[in-house]
Amino acid sequence: MKIHAIALKDFTSYKACTLGLSETISIIVGENAAGKTTIVDALAFCLTGHCDRTDRAGRGAEAMVRTGEKEAGVGLKIGPDTRVVSRSIPGGLSIEGAEGGQKELQEYLYEILGASDGAVTAALNTHAFLDLSPAEQKSLLFGLLGLKFDRANIIDQIMLEAGTATTMQTQAEAMERHLNAVPDKLFDGTGQTWANLHKHFYELRRNFKRQLRDLGEQPKLSLVPDAPDKEKLLGEVEGLEEVLYEVKKRRDQAAEAEARGGRLEDEIAKLREQLETAADTKKAQAQLETVQEETATLGRELDSASAKVEELESAKEALATAGASRSCPIAPGVITCPLTKPKRQALLDDIKAQTEEFGKLAIAAQDAMDLLEPRLKELLVMASAPDRPTLEGMISQRQKELDSLPVHIDPAAAKAEIADLETRIAERQEALNEIIKAEGAREAVEKEATLRETLKLEVEVLEILVELTGPKGIPCRLLGETIGPLEELANERLQQLTGGRYQLTLSMEPDFNIVVTHDDVESDLKRLSSSERMRIGIILQDAISRLSGLRMMVIDNADILDPHNRMLLTETLLAIRDDYDTIIVLSTGDPAAVTDPGIEGVAVYRLVDGEFEQVREEAMVR
Repeated sequence: MKIHAIALKDFTSYKACTLGLSETISIIVGENAAGKTTIVDALAFCLTGHCDRTDRAGRGAEAMVRTGEKEAGVGLKIGPDTRVVSRSIPGGLSIEGAEGGQKELQEYLYEILGASDGAVTAALNTHAFLDLSPAEQKSLLFGLLGLKFDRANIIDQIMLEAGTATTMQTQAEAMERHLNAVPDKLFDGTGQTWANLHKHFYELRRNFKRQLRDLGEQPKLSLVPDAPDKEKLLGEVEGLEEVLYEVKKRRDQAAEAEARGGRLEDEIAKLREQLETAADTKKAQAQLETVQEETATLGRELDSASAKVEELESAKEALATAGASRSCPIAPGVITCPLTKPKRQALLDDIKAQTEEFGKLAIAAQDAMDLLEPRLKELLVMASAPDRPTLEGMISQRQKELDSLPVHIDPAAAKAEIADLETRIAERQEALNEIIKAEGAREAVEKEATLRETLKLEVEVLEILVELTGPKGIPCRLLGETIGPLEELANERLQQLTGGRYQLTLSMEPDFNIVVTHDDVESDLKRLSSSERMRIGIILQDAISRLSGLRMMVIDNADILDPHNRMLLTETLLAIRDDYDTIIVLSTGDPAAVTDPGIEGVAVYRLVDGEFEQVREEAMVR
């Protein structure tokens, strides 16, 4: 990917500058803290959204805004069409001629670059690939080598590899079940999928092993006591319960009959008492009629006397109201009354006397009625009592019912029989409980045995899955089959860069590892000097860039190399120049001492006070 120009605005220490890259190889020289590494961060941030000064999600980017400013930005002109790509803080990514959200724009940018995030990061940072974990290194290489990591493809590979490891149909079924149950998010489409699956199956295996361990030793079925004849006991309990029911039923019926008999005897005694007076019923009826007639007569007398008293009281009130006038007390406005005062008084006295007389008659009638009331009630009862034939019939009917009651049962005997039956039932029920307990124990042992076998099967299957998805499993085989070209390419460049003294081996044992041989002595990356580590990093940068098709590389801190190795680096870069669109080399040094090497395709820039000067042109480039 050709980078034509880099523009910075209030980005870290830069105020505003533009660097045009006219040649394939651009060498930038500046003093310590001049801002050379900032160029690396700017490129990475603009193209990927993150850099060494942020986390992988780009958080912390606000710290790259120049002190005193509120926003910053990085712009690039890239590609054959010199498309402008820029990223601002705050804000985000924008691509000339493209629209969409930040995620869609970032994916589109990777399509333009023709490489993944990991490949772009590795091409911009000499140590990026070396600093990755083995799992991350493998994931990046898987992507560069064009291996597919979709769900269906991976499951097919695992089932194919597992065909020789699974010896039973149940194992194959369990394995397929586990694979189908893996969450979709673990299949992220990159080589990291294998690490995700390995961790997933490893944790599942650990959980199943823990469950198996928690079960303890498998109890032996022989330790479970044999159960007695359950069906026989059930039959005995059922028979005894039927007998008990019948005994209790007879006891309850006898008790009810005894109570009913007592009630019938009481009723018969009362009926016999009524029978003794049954002969006087007709006489009582005649006397009742006589008393009723007397009471009616007295009632009429009471009503008549009360009415007369009420009439006299009205007349007396009228006379008293009329006074001594000649007006008629009945019709004072119509009739003239010749009644004198003495006559009026005499009439009032007469009315008063009559009122008292009739009042006495009413009181006498009421008193006589009150005296007759108890007798009237007594005669009503006597007259309404059953007659002799009726009473005799009732006595006969109740006597028959009494005679038909069940024969008396001895309560003590019934109680003893019931107690004996309940004891026998309880004994057999206890035996049945022991049977149920024994059956439960046996069932628990058998269930635990089944669970144990199930867990063993799960562990066996997961052991296979852990091995197949682990560092030495399918990922190792896939990487081992395809990593040859990468190793060959890296060693070809390494021969040029180290004068044939170093050789690189990409090992898969015990996990992905980079082994460097120097004068027949093998070393891993941890034991290399900073100069050696840098050269190995440059070689891997080159291999990753070419395999990804990115055709871009940035080398920072080239001054780490001694003069001899810097010369070898220059020769190597010139040798591979045609394989690249852009190579940027940053080195610490005295800008004033830098001269134009006069090599075709190489441009040298001084970095002074946040501005770039191309040495050949002896002019400021902003």
